[in-house]
Amino acid sequence: MRRRKYTYKLFFIFLLISMQIPSLHAKERLQTIKIGTRLTAPFFFKNEQGEYTGISYDFLKLISRKLNIEFTIHEFTLNGLLEAVEKREVDLGVAALTMSSEREMHIDFSHPFYNTGLAIAIKRGSSNTFITLLKQFGSWGFMKAVLFLLSLLTLAGLVIWFAERRKNKSEFPEKPREGILQGIWWAAVTVTTVGYGDKSPKTFAGRFFALFWMFSGLIFISSFTASITASLTISELSVDIRNIADLRNYRVGTIENSAAQNYLKDNQIKFKGYRQVQEGLNDLLLSKIDAFIYDEPILQYALNTSDYKHETHLLPRTFYPQFYGIAMPQGHPLRENLNREILTILASKEWQAVLNEYLGNR
Repeated sequence: MRRRKYTYKLFFIFLLISMQIPSLHAKERLQTIKIGTRLTAPFFFKNEQGEYTGISYDFLKLISRKLNIEFTIHEFTLNGLLEAVEKREVDLGVAALTMSSEREMHIDFSHPFYNTGLAIAIKRGSSNTFITLLKQFGSWGFMKAVLFLLSLLTLAGLVIWFAERRKNKSEFPEKPREGILQGIWWAAVTVTTVGYGDKSPKTFAGRFFALFWMFSGLIFISSFTASITASLTISELSVDIRNIADLRNYRVGTIENSAAQNYLKDNQIKFKGYRQVQEGLNDLLLSKIDAFIYDEPILQYALNTSDYKHETHLLPRTFYPQFYGIAMPQGHPLRENLNREILTILASKEWQAVLNEYLGNR
């Protein structure tokens, strides 16, 4: 009798376990979420085969593996994407989305996964190059470089004359005017590595200084060349834009409803709005605008992959720091887990490989 009861108990336990197996399998099934995006290379775009690719897309794949989820992708315009996230039509917005306090009032953002800034694209060589070149020779930046070099040559000429004026009178006369001029001549031909050999120090102090001057001169002349090159490079550009304040004097374009647009509005800079980066760059080439402002990596990628990259120029300095994050409806349950995994991914070699693939070494 006891054996029979024991057998019944075992059967009942087995039955309960069997009933739980389908639910256990259900828990292991991947959760599928809706991803909204806006196609913008190099963050989220389609390759020649029509497949999704880009920095944000690869980041999304890394996150999906970490969170054990699957996803479907839905494309929107920028405004459409923000509205879809706010209305909970999608679970996450993954693109090149700049985090801002204005957007944070309606949606939530994850930890930032990429930081950048705004950049200025301008056209090369549409102005009179010769006139612009003459202006640069008269610019204060160029004059400062020349005055700095002349000061160094005068100082070096004075030192070598003082060391040689008594024991090497034939090459460096004792009279200050003649001697210092000869010293400046020696300093100039030595620092430029011309070295005619018509003058050479004979004293120990003179030779010691000459050794110092020859090696130091390599640094001085390199700095001087770099200063002149930076100054004259402006002559290749269509407009003389050096900072954000200069934009008020030119026709400016940017992407509609973007962080760049808000920045231009806040700084009272008039602009023309575009829906796509390519549209703005095309107008830049046609001289319908003088400068196009947008996120630096997006502009850089657009210029590098276009047929007219040699006709445009991206100014080296960025401004108005920006942070890209993943957008989600307020109070979304994935936020905590998502933030945790983002921090892990940002410190991984996989993420560095993604950045190097699309942007090269940063």
